[in-house]
Amino acid sequence: MRKDDLCITVPSFFKCPISLDVMKSPVSLCTGVTYDRSSIQRWLDSGNNTCPATMQVLQTKEVVPNHTLHRLIQMWSETASTKRHLHPNGPLDHRKQHADSVQPPDDLPKVIVGVRDGAIDSVKRVAQIVQSSEQCRDAVATAGGVDAISGVLRVEKGMAVLQEAVKALGPILAVRSDRAAAEMLTTPEAVRSFAAVLAEGNDPEAVAECARAIESLATANSESSSAISASDPIVAGLVKVITADSPAGAREVEAAVSCMAAIAALRRARTRVVRLGTVPAIVRFLQRPDSGAAALDKAMKVLELASTCAEGRAAICESPECVTSIVGKLMKAGGPATESGVVVLWSVCHAFRDRRAAEAVVKSNGPAKILLLMQSNCSPGVRQMAGDLLKTFRADYKNCLSRYESKATHIMPF
Repeated sequence: MRKDDLCITVPSFFKCPISLDVMKSPVSLCTGVTYDRSSIQRWLDSGNNTCPATMQVLQTKEVVPNHTLHRLIQMWSETASTKRHLHPNGPLDHRKQHADSVQPPDDLPKVIVGVRDGAIDSVKRVAQIVQSSEQCRDAVATAGGVDAISGVLRVEKGMAVLQEAVKALGPILAVRSDRAAAEMLTTPEAVRSFAAVLAEGNDPEAVAECARAIESLATANSESSSAISASDPIVAGLVKVITADSPAGAREVEAAVSCMAAIAALRRARTRVVRLGTVPAIVRFLQRPDSGAAALDKAMKVLELASTCAEGRAAICESPECVTSIVGKLMKAGGPATESGVVVLWSVCHAFRDRRAAEAVVKSNGPAKILLLMQSNCSPGVRQMAGDLLKTFRADYKNCLSRYESKATHIMPF
């Protein structure tokens, strides 16, 4: 095999004109040139008002997700990944093979016995083992590790032991869960331990794994989801994690947002989720400049679910910052987050005609962004809701659209 056989040529139009790297989230300016979202956002945030490629003055700094190009890049990436997999001498495959080849230690049964006795060193050891490979996680589960860890959670232990226990539990439940395990982990004592880690934990990794474990239990079966959704301390703990002054890109914050979305998906839990301050917490998360795309999707989903109950709509409409944050993410987020944002606005502004929400949308130039969204490659459902919203704002749309010029501004959906 020649060395050149492993070289993969990247199509030029898959590369961002600014970074020259393959685009992860392609978006187009009003000039028609497509860039990677992070690169063009830095360019615009630096005060530039021109298109980097054409140097044309931008009539608007709004960007439109290029879903077609995104799908092409994904298809190409999957093909390229397959080629690398067929040549296992490549460095990426070598690392993957090494991780997959990690075997569980011979003394694993002895370690599990130590966990049952509540020995913190044994619990730490299990937490390290489950991080090694999927084979190790399966071995720990088969050896009774989940039962042993649940015993730690059901007995009053110090925070240090509890944090190590959830660090061991999270990775196992992410790939393997059964009814018996869920039953052991949703006893009142275990639920209190989960809530304690969220509220008092000082290890970011432990808090993140705790949120992941709770999310797994909330989606495991009806019995475990009922136990999780009925716990005020767990929801309150998640709110505390989401609103904490954490470093940029904090894993525990994004894990807590994802967990909250899973709990909010349970209809019986929505009023509790709203009552305990989830909407303001999500608004604060949306205002963070470092939110990852996946977590942003989950955050907007929480607001979408909240908008399905009267208490949630009231919380959304009582906070002008909430509506403003949603409008601000319509064009910047793309994908599921954009769709969830449109659903929320449609619910509060069109279906329930809340004047406070409508005024907040108009003040944040929302109608212009909604029109721009309609001109993008959005789904038929989103397009219909966007059209309904524009009809709702028809008395103000001329003023709202005056700052946006394009060849299609004369085409209105009503």
